[in-house]
Amino acid sequence: MAADTPIDHTAFNCHHGSSVSVCEPSTQYCMEFAAGVRAAEPTYGCVELPASCLAPTTCDCLLASLPADMCGIYSRDCQVRGDRITMFCVGP
Repeated sequence: MAADTPIDHTAFNCHHGSSVSVCEPSTQYCMEFAAGVRAAEPTYGCVELPASCLAPTTCDCLLASLPADMCGIYSRDCQVRGDRITMFCVGP
């Protein structure tokens, strides 16, 4: 998990290839689901932040507020990349 540092709230692209969503970091995070090495391309999308994580937005808050089984059998991770926060569900 990335360092638990609040992010700068500037709109950002949440995408892979030609599939692009524009997330508003003050209210949304990017969700990436990658089913595994032999699966199709990952899917991406913007998801509303839990109200408890709106200020400041950190990975620790986001991970603590989401269901532990939200990724099913896949592992979950959270990263802060510059001005954006991304949650990952990654398969084997």
